[in-house]
Amino acid sequence: MHHDASEQILIHYSFITLFLDRVGRKKPLLFGATVFVVLYAILAAIVATNPPLPDGAQGTVNVAAQR
Repeated sequence: MHHDASEQILIHYSFITLFLDRVGRKKPLLFGATVFVVLYAILAAIVATNPPLPDGAQGTVNVAAQR
């Protein structure tokens, strides 16, 4: 979804005046940081269990040969 500059200004102004002024800045900051930690932990678990193939390789990774 693409917004032009005037829509972005309106969206940000609405967020600041309607949300941040009521709850403060600390709670949304902590919420965002928590979401990042959870998502990166999920990403790390996925990559650890399904490592990417080396450049140019096809097929599956032979884990025994990698050790």
